[in-house]
Amino acid sequence: MKIKSIQAENLFSFDRIDLTLDPERNEAILITGTNMDDAGADSNGSGKTNLLNIIGWAIFGEVPDKVTVDKIIKKGTSKNYGMAKIELVSPNTVIQIERKRYKKESRRSQELKLIVNGENKTLNTTSQTQKEILYYLGFNTAYSPSAIYEDYLNSCYFTSSNIKPFAGKHVTNSERIEIISRLMSLNILDKCYDEVRDRAKDKEIELGKVESQIETYNNMMPKDIDKHTAISIIKSNNEKIKHLKESLESLQSISKDIIAQKNNIEVIKTKIESYRNQIQTIENQTRLNNINQNNMIKSLESRKISLKSTINESNKEMEILSNRRDQLKLSSKILSQEDESYILNQISNLESKKDSLSCTLYSLRSRISIAQKSKDGSIQCPKCNTKLIITEETVEILDDNIDSIINELIVNSTSVQSKITDISRTIEEQKRKISESNEIKREMQDIENDMSIRVSTIEHANTEIIRIDENIESIKHNIEEHNHKSSQQIAELNSKLSGLNIELQKIYEKYPDIDEQATRIQSEVADMEKQINNINMQNSTLEEKIKLIESIESNIKSLTSKQSQLSSDLKRLLFWKTGFPAIKMRLINKIVPILEMYTNRYLRQLSYNMSITFNITENKELEIKVIDSYGNVRDVNDLFSQGEAKRISLCTGLALRDISASYRNVPLNFIKFDEILDALDDRGSSEFIKLINTIDVQKFIISHNNELKDIFQNNIHIIKENGNSYISQ
Repeated sequence: MKIKSIQAENLFSFDRIDLTLDPERNEAILITGTNMDDAGADSNGSGKTNLLNIIGWAIFGEVPDKVTVDKIIKKGTSKNYGMAKIELVSPNTVIQIERKRYKKESRRSQELKLIVNGENKTLNTTSQTQKEILYYLGFNTAYSPSAIYEDYLNSCYFTSSNIKPFAGKHVTNSERIEIISRLMSLNILDKCYDEVRDRAKDKEIELGKVESQIETYNNMMPKDIDKHTAISIIKSNNEKIKHLKESLESLQSISKDIIAQKNNIEVIKTKIESYRNQIQTIENQTRLNNINQNNMIKSLESRKISLKSTINESNKEMEILSNRRDQLKLSSKILSQEDESYILNQISNLESKKDSLSCTLYSLRSRISIAQKSKDGSIQCPKCNTKLIITEETVEILDDNIDSIINELIVNSTSVQSKITDISRTIEEQKRKISESNEIKREMQDIENDMSIRVSTIEHANTEIIRIDENIESIKHNIEEHNHKSSQQIAELNSKLSGLNIELQKIYEKYPDIDEQATRIQSEVADMEKQINNINMQNSTLEEKIKLIESIESNIKSLTSKQSQLSSDLKRLLFWKTGFPAIKMRLINKIVPILEMYTNRYLRQLSYNMSITFNITENKELEIKVIDSYGNVRDVNDLFSQGEAKRISLCTGLALRDISASYRNVPLNFIKFDEILDALDDRGSSEFIKLINTIDVQKFIISHNNELKDIFQNNIHIIKENGNSYISQ
């Protein structure tokens, strides 16, 4: 992958970067700078190294010197974040990475986006997206991101400050072996070793468990008897059981007959007891039935007497009611229907006449009232002294006879009132006659009703007396039948009792000591059964031991087979446990001479009279020795000259990159050289330029020497002014 474009905001000393490159051109790009804020610093501090660090930070999220977040984000910026966006291309892939980092006081920490061929591949978390970036760039994601970044520094970023290079003083001999292993993707052998080691450990544990189980089963094996002895004892016991069973069958046959007779006796006794109980029950039931039935007869007789008493009382009451009825019939106050109708008609006529007289009386009284008011309300004419009557409409002359008229009206009114009083008295008298007649009739009707009730009561009583007599006869008949039936049942049961007693007597005559015989034989049977049971228990115990022995032998056999298989598996795993590290070291042993050859070739291209040797020690560490032009051999960590150390670091780094590229483990086709030229003399610089022109990748070269611009066709010049860096191409 090559770089096509770099964009940035608020990073290090840059407000903004918008740089486009041609990935098809592999000519080296010279990066120089001018620090106008510090004339004495020349190009130092202008932002050259920061430009290269932005590339690494965009891809990996790290910078070589592990600076803090606040140092990555441009100091003094009003924004609370720094952003870098880089586009990497290969013939078939376009990858865009955008990384944004926020200041500490911000609630957010960082954002990371990944676009591959126009498709968003950003995952849920930053760490997941970072792993996805390394995957699409072609790195082996089995290693940690920090280890991959170290390999990136060793193979793509060469600096004069010696940032943990392969041949540097800060790298141990064992770490050099691990660097080669990662670059060559030999980690698969480490994984195989770890897997085999874990499996071997599991097999050892499992083998230990199996051996422990075998020992446990051996301890479980019965010590008091062996399998063959147990089988022999069981065979002897079976013969004893056979003879005992034959004797037991004979005794059981005798016992069976005696037991059958005893059972028969018990059955007979039970039947006798049952029959006696039945006889007692029948007798008790008969006695109780007779008592109940006689009580019923007594109750019915008592009811019959009560009914007869009721009939006598009803007859007496009938006689009294009849006499009273006859008396009432002779009463003169009883009106016939015709007389009653006549009186009612007469009352009606009198009522009409009374109403007519009441109207006449009312009229007379009204006239008296009017005449009296006229007399009292008259006035005298002022001219002729005549009395006048004034009404609402007219004025009339008062009659001189008004007083006589009033008196006459009063007399008539009194006469009418007297007639009305006489008529009212006559009406009341007639009504009283009707009322007395009706009262007598009602009493006669009540007497008729009472007599009818008494007749009905007498009839019902006579009917019930007849039914009681029938019931008494029926009960007496039932008593006779029940007593007769009970006598028959008792006779039948007594007959059965006689038969059972005879049968029981015959059994006792045949077996006079049946209980003793049964007890003795049962004891002998129980003793034999106990002997057989004890022998069977012994056999069962022996059979259990035989089964246990056979089970233990089977388990031991199975475990022994498993032990053999586990031992074989463990042996094979232990072989590979030493084999995989050996294969890894063998491969490294093949790579190390090639690395030495490439490194020395680069040293010769730099016209440097010094060679280097790589030697793998017995401790499986990579030891680097330097041979100077005088043939002196020194450890790489003992170099006195920084120039020597930088040349060796540069050449070993390029050699590592060549080997990694041949194994396709360095997917980034660009190299960054930071102030490497400035550490070389003129001849060394010339040789270095020739050297890097032979490397077919993108090359970024940082230098303080602005005179080199004429040598390189591609130049990027960075100017820092007023605290802000910007690119001037």
